[in-house]
Amino acid sequence: MRLYYRLLTGYLILLLIMIVPCTVSIYYLSCIEKVATDLAKRNVELSTTVEYLRGVLPSIEAESRRYVSLYREDAYSAFLKLSSDYKKNIKKIEEKSSGPVLERAENLSLQLESIKKLVKKAHDSARPNISHGMPLLSSHTEDQIKALTSRMLDDLNDIDKILKQDLRDKTKKVSESTSRAKKLTTLITLAALGLALLIPWLLYKYIKRPIDNLRAGALAIGRGQFDQAIPVETGDELGQLAGVFNDMTRRLKELDQLKSDFIAVASHELKTPLSSMIEAAKLLNEPMLGALNEKQQRLVTILNESMGKFKNLIDELLDLSRMQAGLSPISRSPANMPEIISEVIATLSPLANSRSIQILTDIEHQGEKMHLDRDRMVRAIMNIVQNAIKYSPEGEKVKIILRGVHKDKKGVASAIEIGVIDTGTGISPEEQDKIFDKFYQIQTIRRKGGIGLGLAIAREIIQAHGGKIWVESPPNKNDAVTDGKGAAFWIQLSL
Repeated sequence: MRLYYRLLTGYLILLLIMIVPCTVSIYYLSCIEKVATDLAKRNVELSTTVEYLRGVLPSIEAESRRYVSLYREDAYSAFLKLSSDYKKNIKKIEEKSSGPVLERAENLSLQLESIKKLVKKAHDSARPNISHGMPLLSSHTEDQIKALTSRMLDDLNDIDKILKQDLRDKTKKVSESTSRAKKLTTLITLAALGLALLIPWLLYKYIKRPIDNLRAGALAIGRGQFDQAIPVETGDELGQLAGVFNDMTRRLKELDQLKSDFIAVASHELKTPLSSMIEAAKLLNEPMLGALNEKQQRLVTILNESMGKFKNLIDELLDLSRMQAGLSPISRSPANMPEIISEVIATLSPLANSRSIQILTDIEHQGEKMHLDRDRMVRAIMNIVQNAIKYSPEGEKVKIILRGVHKDKKGVASAIEIGVIDTGTGISPEEQDKIFDKFYQIQTIRRKGGIGLGLAIAREIIQAHGGKIWVESPPNKNDAVTDGKGAAFWIQLSL
Protein backbone atom coordinates (compact mmCIF):
# COMPACT_ATOMS: atom_id res chain seq x y z
CA MET A 1 0.00 0.00 0.00
CA ARG A 2 2.96 2.35 0.49
CA LEU A 3 3.53 2.54 -3.24
CA TYR A 4 -0.18 3.29 -3.74
CA TYR A 5 -0.09 6.12 -1.19
CA ARG A 6 3.00 7.64 -2.79
CA LEU A 7 1.43 7.53 -6.22
CA LEU A 8 -1.77 9.03 -4.76
CA THR A 9 0.30 11.80 -3.14
CA GLY A 10 1.91 12.55 -6.49
CA TYR A 11 -1.49 12.67 -8.17
CA LEU A 12 -2.87 15.05 -5.51
CA ILE A 13 0.17 17.31 -5.89
CA LEU A 14 -0.39 17.43 -9.64
CA LEU A 15 -4.05 18.24 -9.05
CA LEU A 16 -3.08 21.03 -6.65
CA ILE A 17 -0.60 22.39 -9.20
CA MET A 18 -3.43 22.62 -11.72
CA ILE A 19 -5.82 24.29 -9.26
CA VAL A 20 -3.41 26.95 -7.90
CA PRO A 21 -3.01 29.01 -11.12
CA CYS A 22 -6.76 28.95 -11.71
CA THR A 23 -7.46 30.04 -8.12
CA VAL A 24 -4.92 32.86 -8.26
CA SER A 25 -6.26 34.05 -11.61
CA ILE A 26 -9.86 34.02 -10.35
CA TYR A 27 -8.88 35.86 -7.17
CA TYR A 28 -7.00 38.63 -8.97
CA LEU A 29 -9.67 38.98 -11.63
CA SER A 30 -12.32 39.27 -8.89
CA CYS A 31 -10.31 41.97 -7.13
CA ILE A 32 -9.77 43.89 -10.35
CA GLU A 33 -13.42 43.52 -11.29
CA LYS A 34 -14.52 44.84 -7.89
CA VAL A 35 -12.17 47.83 -8.11
CA ALA A 36 -13.25 48.59 -11.66
CA THR A 37 -16.95 48.20 -10.78
CA ASP A 38 -16.72 50.45 -7.71
CA LEU A 39 -14.71 53.02 -9.66
CA ALA A 40 -17.15 53.05 -12.53
CA LYS A 41 -20.17 53.24 -10.24
CA ARG A 42 -18.70 56.10 -8.16
CA ASN A 43 -17.59 58.14 -11.16
CA VAL A 44 -20.87 57.61 -12.97
CA GLU A 45 -22.85 58.75 -9.92
CA LEU A 46 -20.62 61.76 -9.32
CA SER A 47 -20.55 62.74 -12.98
CA THR A 48 -24.32 62.42 -13.18
CA THR A 49 -24.71 64.57 -10.06
CA VAL A 50 -22.32 67.21 -11.40
CA GLU A 51 -24.16 67.35 -14.71
CA TYR A 52 -27.46 67.68 -12.84
CA LEU A 53 -26.07 70.50 -10.67
CA ARG A 54 -24.72 72.32 -13.73
CA GLY A 55 -28.10 71.99 -15.38
CA VAL A 56 -30.03 73.23 -12.30
CA LEU A 57 -27.66 76.12 -11.49
CA PRO A 58 -29.06 78.47 -14.19
CA SER A 59 -32.57 77.89 -12.82
CA ILE A 60 -31.44 78.78 -9.29
CA GLU A 61 -29.79 81.92 -10.60
CA ALA A 62 -32.82 82.89 -12.63
CA GLU A 63 -35.35 82.32 -9.80
CA SER A 64 -33.23 84.10 -7.22
CA ARG A 65 -32.65 87.10 -9.51
CA ARG A 66 -36.31 87.13 -10.51
CA TYR A 67 -37.32 87.25 -6.86
CA VAL A 68 -34.94 90.01 -5.81
CA SER A 69 -35.71 92.04 -8.87
CA LEU A 70 -39.46 91.45 -9.22
CA TYR A 71 -40.43 90.20 -5.78
CA ARG A 72 -42.52 87.29 -7.14
CA GLU A 73 -43.68 84.84 -4.51
CA ASP A 74 -43.70 81.96 -6.99
CA ALA A 75 -40.05 82.73 -7.74
CA TYR A 76 -39.21 82.57 -4.03
CA SER A 77 -40.98 79.20 -3.63
CA ALA A 78 -39.24 77.81 -6.71
CA PHE A 79 -35.87 79.04 -5.42
CA LEU A 80 -36.34 77.35 -2.03
CA LYS A 81 -37.26 74.06 -3.68
CA LEU A 82 -34.35 74.19 -6.14
CA SER A 83 -31.80 75.19 -3.47
CA SER A 84 -32.97 72.36 -1.17
CA ASP A 85 -32.61 69.80 -3.93
CA TYR A 86 -29.28 71.34 -4.92
CA LYS A 87 -28.04 71.01 -1.33
CA LYS A 88 -28.95 67.32 -1.23
CA ASN A 89 -26.98 66.62 -4.39
CA ILE A 90 -23.98 68.51 -3.06
CA LYS A 91 -24.16 66.28 0.04
CA LYS A 92 -23.95 63.23 -2.25
CA ILE A 93 -20.73 64.59 -3.71
CA GLU A 94 -19.32 65.34 -0.26
CA GLU A 95 -20.11 61.84 1.02
CA LYS A 96 -18.37 60.09 -1.90
CA SER A 97 -15.42 62.44 -2.37
CA SER A 98 -12.24 63.54 -0.74
CA GLY A 99 -9.43 65.99 -1.40
CA PRO A 100 -10.00 68.66 -4.10
CA VAL A 101 -13.47 67.40 -5.00
CA LEU A 102 -14.63 67.61 -1.37
CA GLU A 103 -13.10 71.05 -1.03
CA ARG A 104 -14.98 72.35 -4.06
CA ALA A 105 -18.19 70.66 -2.95
CA GLU A 106 -17.90 72.50 0.36
CA ASN A 107 -17.37 75.73 -1.58
CA LEU A 108 -20.56 75.01 -3.49
CA SER A 109 -22.41 74.60 -0.22
CA LEU A 110 -21.02 77.91 1.11
CA GLN A 111 -21.83 79.74 -2.11
CA LEU A 112 -25.35 78.30 -2.14
CA GLU A 113 -25.78 79.43 1.47
CA SER A 114 -24.61 82.89 0.46
CA ILE A 115 -27.23 83.05 -2.32
CA LYS A 116 -29.90 81.84 0.12
CA LYS A 117 -28.92 84.54 2.59
CA LEU A 118 -29.18 87.21 -0.10
CA VAL A 119 -32.56 85.92 -1.16
CA LYS A 120 -33.76 85.68 2.48
CA LYS A 121 -32.48 89.17 3.19
CA ALA A 122 -34.44 90.43 0.23
CA HIS A 123 -37.50 88.55 1.48
CA ASP A 124 -37.21 89.88 5.03
CA SER A 125 -36.34 93.48 4.22
CA ALA A 126 -38.54 94.00 1.20
CA ARG A 127 -41.12 96.90 1.42
CA PRO A 128 -42.95 96.81 -1.78
CA ASN A 129 -44.17 99.98 -3.22
CA ILE A 130 -47.90 99.48 -3.44
CA SER A 131 -48.25 101.70 -6.42
CA HIS A 132 -45.41 100.12 -8.42
CA GLY A 133 -45.22 96.59 -6.85
CA MET A 134 -41.38 96.75 -6.84
CA PRO A 135 -38.98 95.80 -3.98
CA LEU A 136 -36.89 98.48 -2.37
CA LEU A 137 -33.54 96.50 -2.89
CA SER A 138 -30.88 97.79 -5.25
CA SER A 139 -29.49 95.96 -8.28
CA HIS A 140 -26.27 95.28 -6.34
CA THR A 141 -27.83 92.14 -4.85
CA GLU A 142 -28.57 90.80 -8.28
CA ASP A 143 -24.94 91.25 -9.27
CA GLN A 144 -23.80 89.38 -6.16
CA ILE A 145 -26.06 86.46 -7.00
CA LYS A 146 -24.72 86.39 -10.53
CA ALA A 147 -21.12 86.39 -9.28
CA LEU A 148 -21.83 83.58 -6.78
CA THR A 149 -23.49 81.35 -9.40
CA SER A 150 -20.57 82.01 -11.74
CA ARG A 151 -18.13 80.80 -9.07
CA MET A 152 -20.37 77.80 -8.43
CA LEU A 153 -20.27 76.95 -12.13
CA ASP A 154 -16.46 77.20 -12.05
CA ASP A 155 -16.33 74.84 -9.08
CA LEU A 156 -18.61 72.39 -10.85
CA ASN A 157 -16.36 72.51 -13.93
CA ASP A 158 -13.34 71.93 -11.70
CA ILE A 159 -15.07 68.98 -10.07
CA ASP A 160 -15.85 67.53 -13.49
CA LYS A 161 -12.20 67.91 -14.60
CA ILE A 162 -10.94 66.35 -11.37
CA LEU A 163 -13.34 63.45 -11.72
CA LYS A 164 -12.24 62.83 -15.30
CA GLN A 165 -8.56 62.98 -14.34
CA ASP A 166 -9.23 60.72 -11.37
CA LEU A 167 -10.99 58.29 -13.71
CA ARG A 168 -7.99 58.29 -16.03
CA ASP A 169 -5.61 57.72 -13.10
CA LYS A 170 -7.72 54.92 -11.64
CA THR A 171 -8.14 53.34 -15.08
CA LYS A 172 -4.37 53.38 -15.48
CA LYS A 173 -3.95 51.72 -12.08
CA VAL A 174 -6.52 49.08 -12.98
CA SER A 175 -4.64 48.47 -16.22
CA GLU A 176 -1.37 48.15 -14.29
CA SER A 177 -3.02 45.78 -11.83
CA THR A 178 -4.37 43.73 -14.72
CA SER A 179 -0.90 43.59 -16.25
CA ARG A 180 0.62 42.52 -12.93
CA ALA A 181 -2.06 39.90 -12.48
CA LYS A 182 -1.38 38.60 -15.99
CA LYS A 183 2.37 38.40 -15.34
CA LEU A 184 1.87 36.76 -11.96
CA THR A 185 -0.58 34.26 -13.42
CA THR A 186 1.85 33.53 -16.26
CA LEU A 187 4.71 32.96 -13.82
CA ILE A 188 2.59 30.73 -11.59
CA THR A 189 1.35 28.82 -14.64
CA LEU A 190 4.92 28.31 -15.91
CA ALA A 191 6.04 27.21 -12.43
CA ALA A 192 3.06 24.87 -12.22
CA LEU A 193 3.87 23.51 -15.67
CA GLY A 194 7.47 22.93 -14.61
CA LEU A 195 6.35 21.12 -11.47
CA ALA A 196 3.76 19.19 -13.47
CA LEU A 197 6.59 17.94 -15.70
CA LEU A 198 9.05 17.41 -12.83
CA ILE A 199 6.82 15.45 -10.46
CA PRO A 200 5.85 12.71 -12.97
CA TRP A 201 9.56 12.44 -13.87
CA LEU A 202 10.46 12.06 -10.18
CA LEU A 203 7.73 9.46 -9.76
CA TYR A 204 9.00 7.70 -12.89
CA LYS A 205 12.58 7.70 -11.53
CA TYR A 206 11.34 6.56 -8.12
CA ILE A 207 9.54 3.58 -9.64
CA LYS A 208 12.01 2.91 -12.47
CA ARG A 209 15.17 2.70 -10.33
CA PRO A 210 14.17 -0.37 -8.27
CA ILE A 211 12.70 -1.96 -11.41
CA ASP A 212 16.01 -1.39 -13.21
CA ASN A 213 17.82 -2.91 -10.24
CA LEU A 214 15.54 -5.94 -10.41
CA ARG A 215 16.08 -6.23 -14.15
CA ALA A 216 19.88 -5.98 -13.73
CA GLY A 217 19.72 -8.61 -11.00
CA ALA A 218 17.65 -10.91 -13.19
CA LEU A 219 20.13 -10.49 -16.07
CA ALA A 220 23.04 -11.20 -13.72
CA ILE A 221 21.36 -14.38 -12.49
CA GLY A 222 20.69 -15.32 -16.10
CA ARG A 223 24.47 -15.03 -16.70
CA GLY A 224 25.19 -17.14 -13.63
CA GLN A 225 26.40 -14.23 -11.49
CA PHE A 226 24.93 -14.69 -8.02
CA ASP A 227 27.10 -12.17 -6.12
CA GLN A 228 25.22 -9.07 -7.25
CA ALA A 229 22.79 -8.02 -4.53
CA ILE A 230 19.92 -5.66 -5.38
CA PRO A 231 19.94 -2.52 -3.18
CA VAL A 232 16.78 -2.24 -1.04
CA GLU A 233 16.15 1.52 -1.09
CA THR A 234 12.54 1.71 0.11
CA GLY A 235 10.18 -0.13 2.39
CA ASP A 236 7.31 -0.29 -0.10
CA GLU A 237 6.25 -3.16 -2.33
CA LEU A 238 9.20 -2.66 -4.68
CA GLY A 239 11.62 -2.76 -1.75
CA GLN A 240 9.98 -5.91 -0.44
CA LEU A 241 10.26 -7.48 -3.89
CA ALA A 242 13.96 -6.58 -3.98
CA GLY A 243 14.41 -8.24 -0.58
CA VAL A 244 12.69 -11.43 -1.78
CA PHE A 245 14.82 -11.33 -4.92
CA ASN A 246 18.01 -11.06 -2.81
CA ASP A 247 16.91 -14.02 -0.70
CA MET A 248 16.34 -16.01 -3.88
CA THR A 249 19.76 -14.96 -5.22
CA ARG A 250 21.48 -16.07 -2.02
CA ARG A 251 19.72 -19.42 -2.24
CA LEU A 252 20.68 -19.82 -5.89
CA LYS A 253 24.27 -18.95 -5.01
CA GLU A 254 24.29 -21.62 -2.33
CA LEU A 255 22.87 -24.16 -4.77
CA ASP A 256 25.39 -23.16 -7.45
CA GLN A 257 28.20 -23.48 -4.93
CA LEU A 258 26.95 -26.91 -3.91
CA LYS A 259 26.84 -27.90 -7.56
CA SER A 260 30.35 -26.60 -8.18
CA ASP A 261 31.65 -28.31 -5.05
CA PHE A 262 30.01 -31.55 -6.12
CA ILE A 263 31.51 -31.32 -9.61
CA ALA A 264 34.95 -30.50 -8.21
CA VAL A 265 34.86 -33.30 -5.65
CA ALA A 266 33.40 -35.81 -8.07
CA SER A 267 35.91 -34.88 -10.76
CA HIS A 268 38.81 -35.14 -8.32
CA GLU A 269 37.64 -38.47 -6.98
CA LEU A 270 37.14 -39.82 -10.50
CA LYS A 271 40.54 -38.70 -11.71
CA THR A 272 42.56 -41.24 -9.67
CA PRO A 273 40.67 -44.42 -10.70
CA LEU A 274 40.45 -43.10 -14.25
CA SER A 275 44.23 -42.69 -14.39
CA SER A 276 44.58 -46.29 -13.23
CA MET A 277 42.14 -47.42 -15.91
CA ILE A 278 44.07 -45.55 -18.60
CA GLU A 279 47.34 -47.12 -17.49
CA ALA A 280 45.73 -50.57 -17.42
CA ALA A 281 44.40 -50.06 -20.94
CA LYS A 282 47.88 -49.10 -22.11
CA LEU A 283 49.31 -52.25 -20.56
CA LEU A 284 46.94 -54.35 -22.64
CA ASN A 285 48.89 -53.18 -25.69
CA GLU A 286 52.22 -54.32 -24.21
CA PRO A 287 53.73 -57.31 -26.09
CA MET A 288 54.71 -59.06 -22.85
CA LEU A 289 51.03 -59.63 -22.02
CA GLY A 290 50.44 -61.37 -25.26
CA ALA A 291 49.20 -60.36 -28.69
CA LEU A 292 45.62 -59.17 -29.14
CA ASN A 293 43.42 -60.24 -31.97
CA GLU A 294 41.84 -57.64 -34.24
CA LYS A 295 38.57 -57.43 -32.30
CA GLN A 296 40.37 -57.10 -28.98
CA GLN A 297 42.67 -54.42 -30.40
CA ARG A 298 39.66 -52.47 -31.68
CA LEU A 299 37.98 -52.63 -28.27
CA VAL A 300 41.15 -51.47 -26.51
CA THR A 301 41.44 -48.54 -28.95
CA ILE A 302 37.83 -47.52 -28.27
CA LEU A 303 38.49 -47.87 -24.54
CA ASN A 304 41.59 -45.65 -24.74
CA GLU A 305 39.76 -42.98 -26.79
CA SER A 306 36.74 -42.94 -24.47
CA MET A 307 38.84 -42.75 -21.34
CA GLY A 308 40.92 -39.96 -22.95
CA LYS A 309 37.77 -37.94 -23.61
CA PHE A 310 36.58 -38.66 -20.08
CA LYS A 311 39.92 -37.47 -18.67
CA ASN A 312 39.75 -34.26 -20.73
CA LEU A 313 36.22 -33.66 -19.41
CA ILE A 314 37.37 -34.11 -15.82
CA ASP A 315 40.38 -31.82 -16.37
CA GLU A 316 38.13 -29.11 -17.84
CA LEU A 317 35.65 -29.38 -14.97
CA LEU A 318 38.45 -29.12 -12.41
CA ASP A 319 40.04 -26.15 -14.19
CA LEU A 320 36.71 -24.33 -14.48
CA SER A 321 35.89 -24.98 -10.81
CA ARG A 322 39.31 -23.68 -9.72
CA MET A 323 38.98 -20.53 -11.84
CA GLN A 324 35.48 -19.76 -10.57
CA ALA A 325 36.61 -20.32 -6.98
CA GLY A 326 39.65 -18.06 -7.48
CA LEU A 327 42.04 -20.94 -6.69
CA SER A 328 43.83 -20.71 -10.02
CA PRO A 329 45.24 -17.14 -10.28
CA ILE A 330 46.39 -15.58 -13.51
CA SER A 331 50.17 -15.62 -13.97
CA ARG A 332 51.04 -12.71 -16.25
CA SER A 333 54.15 -12.37 -18.35
CA PRO A 334 55.02 -10.52 -21.58
CA ALA A 335 53.41 -12.15 -24.59
CA ASN A 336 52.84 -11.25 -28.22
CA MET A 337 49.24 -11.69 -29.41
CA PRO A 338 50.05 -12.38 -33.11
CA GLU A 339 52.36 -15.19 -31.94
CA ILE A 340 49.57 -16.63 -29.76
CA ILE A 341 47.19 -16.61 -32.75
CA SER A 342 49.85 -18.30 -34.91
CA GLU A 343 50.28 -21.01 -32.28
CA VAL A 344 46.52 -21.61 -32.16
CA ILE A 345 46.34 -21.91 -35.95
CA ALA A 346 49.30 -24.31 -36.03
CA THR A 347 47.73 -26.50 -33.36
CA LEU A 348 44.31 -26.64 -35.04
CA SER A 349 45.52 -26.94 -38.64
CA PRO A 350 45.13 -30.74 -38.68
CA LEU A 351 41.49 -30.41 -37.55
CA ALA A 352 40.86 -27.72 -40.17
CA ASN A 353 42.52 -29.74 -42.91
CA SER A 354 40.47 -32.79 -42.04
CA ARG A 355 37.35 -30.78 -42.84
CA SER A 356 38.87 -28.86 -45.77
CA ILE A 357 38.43 -25.58 -43.90
CA GLN A 358 40.76 -22.66 -44.63
CA ILE A 359 41.76 -20.40 -41.74
CA LEU A 360 42.12 -16.74 -42.84
CA THR A 361 43.83 -14.05 -40.77
CA ASP A 362 43.48 -10.28 -40.73
CA ILE A 363 46.22 -9.10 -38.35
CA GLU A 364 45.89 -5.34 -38.35
CA HIS A 365 47.52 -4.78 -34.94
CA GLN A 366 51.08 -5.97 -34.33
CA GLY A 367 51.77 -3.78 -31.31
CA GLU A 368 53.93 -4.33 -28.28
CA LYS A 369 53.89 -7.33 -26.01
CA MET A 370 51.04 -7.63 -23.53
CA HIS A 371 51.16 -8.84 -19.95
CA LEU A 372 48.93 -11.91 -19.74
CA ASP A 373 48.85 -15.61 -18.93
CA ARG A 374 50.05 -16.94 -22.27
CA ASP A 375 49.04 -20.59 -21.83
CA ARG A 376 45.54 -19.73 -20.71
CA MET A 377 45.05 -17.14 -23.42
CA VAL A 378 46.10 -19.77 -25.98
CA ARG A 379 43.54 -22.11 -24.49
CA ALA A 380 40.74 -19.49 -24.54
CA ILE A 381 41.33 -18.54 -28.19
CA MET A 382 41.82 -22.19 -29.16
CA ASN A 383 38.46 -23.15 -27.66
CA ILE A 384 36.74 -20.46 -29.74
CA VAL A 385 38.58 -21.25 -32.98
CA GLN A 386 38.00 -24.96 -32.47
CA ASN A 387 34.26 -24.33 -32.17
CA ALA A 388 34.34 -22.18 -35.32
CA ILE A 389 36.04 -25.00 -37.27
CA LYS A 390 33.73 -27.61 -35.80
CA TYR A 391 30.47 -25.83 -36.67
CA SER A 392 31.41 -24.43 -40.10
CA PRO A 393 30.40 -26.54 -43.12
CA GLU A 394 33.17 -28.55 -44.78
CA GLY A 395 35.08 -26.65 -47.44
CA GLU A 396 34.23 -23.25 -45.90
CA LYS A 397 36.48 -20.63 -44.26
CA VAL A 398 37.11 -19.34 -40.76
CA LYS A 399 38.58 -15.88 -40.24
CA ILE A 400 40.62 -14.55 -37.29
CA ILE A 401 40.84 -10.75 -36.86
CA LEU A 402 43.24 -8.83 -34.61
CA ARG A 403 42.90 -5.04 -34.49
CA GLY A 404 43.49 -2.07 -32.21
CA VAL A 405 40.52 -0.10 -30.85
CA HIS A 406 39.83 3.02 -28.76
CA LYS A 407 42.60 4.95 -30.52
CA ASP A 408 43.71 8.41 -29.41
CA LYS A 409 44.38 11.40 -31.65
CA LYS A 410 47.80 9.99 -32.54
CA GLY A 411 46.25 6.68 -33.63
CA VAL A 412 47.57 4.73 -30.62
CA ALA A 413 45.15 2.03 -29.49
CA SER A 414 44.33 1.50 -25.81
CA ALA A 415 42.77 -1.95 -26.37
CA ILE A 416 42.71 -4.80 -28.87
CA GLU A 417 39.88 -6.89 -30.27
CA ILE A 418 40.23 -10.48 -31.39
CA GLY A 419 37.44 -11.78 -33.62
CA VAL A 420 36.77 -15.36 -34.71
CA ILE A 421 34.21 -15.50 -37.53
CA ASP A 422 32.73 -18.77 -38.74
CA THR A 423 30.31 -19.65 -41.54
CA GLY A 424 27.93 -21.83 -39.54
CA THR A 425 24.18 -21.58 -39.10
CA GLY A 426 24.50 -18.73 -36.61
CA ILE A 427 23.09 -18.22 -33.13
CA SER A 428 19.63 -16.82 -32.34
CA PRO A 429 19.42 -13.58 -30.29
CA GLU A 430 17.70 -15.46 -27.45
CA GLU A 431 20.70 -17.78 -27.04
CA GLN A 432 23.59 -15.37 -27.56
CA ASP A 433 23.82 -14.60 -23.82
CA LYS A 434 23.49 -18.26 -22.81
CA ILE A 435 26.15 -19.98 -24.88
CA PHE A 436 28.90 -18.91 -22.44
CA ASP A 437 27.17 -20.73 -19.56
CA LYS A 438 28.41 -24.09 -18.34
CA PHE A 439 26.93 -27.09 -20.16
CA TYR A 440 24.67 -24.91 -22.34
CA GLN A 441 24.26 -26.08 -25.92
CA ILE A 442 21.92 -25.04 -28.68
CA GLN A 443 20.38 -27.73 -30.85
CA THR A 444 22.95 -27.41 -33.63
CA ILE A 445 25.79 -27.80 -31.13
CA ARG A 446 24.18 -30.87 -29.56
CA ARG A 447 24.16 -32.62 -32.89
CA LYS A 448 27.86 -31.85 -33.24
CA GLY A 449 28.74 -33.35 -29.85
CA GLY A 450 30.64 -31.73 -26.96
CA ILE A 451 29.55 -30.92 -23.42
CA GLY A 452 29.44 -27.11 -23.51
CA LEU A 453 32.48 -26.19 -21.40
CA GLY A 454 34.80 -24.65 -24.01
CA LEU A 455 33.15 -21.23 -24.20
CA ALA A 456 32.54 -21.15 -20.42
CA ILE A 457 36.27 -21.72 -19.82
CA ALA A 458 37.14 -19.09 -22.43
CA ARG A 459 34.88 -16.55 -20.70
CA GLU A 460 36.45 -17.24 -17.28
CA ILE A 461 39.95 -16.76 -18.73
CA ILE A 462 39.05 -13.53 -20.56
CA GLN A 463 37.25 -12.05 -17.54
CA ALA A 464 40.18 -13.01 -15.30
CA HIS A 465 42.34 -10.83 -17.58
CA GLY A 466 39.90 -7.91 -17.15
CA GLY A 467 38.50 -8.30 -20.66
CA LYS A 468 35.11 -9.10 -22.10
CA ILE A 469 33.77 -11.60 -24.60
CA TRP A 470 30.59 -11.53 -26.68
CA VAL A 471 29.02 -12.91 -29.83
CA GLU A 472 27.43 -11.27 -32.88
CA SER A 473 25.23 -13.26 -35.24
CA PRO A 474 25.22 -12.57 -38.09
CA PRO A 475 28.58 -10.76 -38.12
CA ASN A 476 29.10 -7.23 -39.35
CA LYS A 477 29.15 -7.05 -43.14
CA ASN A 478 32.77 -5.80 -43.18
CA ASP A 479 33.94 -8.62 -40.89
CA ALA A 480 31.89 -11.56 -42.15
CA VAL A 481 33.37 -14.34 -44.27
CA THR A 482 30.03 -14.66 -46.04
CA ASP A 483 27.60 -11.75 -45.73
CA GLY A 484 24.61 -12.57 -43.51
CA LYS A 485 25.98 -15.97 -42.49
CA GLY A 486 27.69 -17.40 -39.42
CA ALA A 487 28.64 -15.93 -36.04
CA ALA A 488 31.48 -13.71 -34.77
CA PHE A 489 33.01 -14.25 -31.33
CA TRP A 490 34.80 -11.15 -30.06
CA ILE A 491 37.37 -10.71 -27.28
CA GLN A 492 38.42 -7.27 -26.04
CA LEU A 493 41.52 -6.77 -23.87
CA SER A 494 43.10 -3.59 -22.56
CA LEU A 495 46.70 -2.89 -23.53
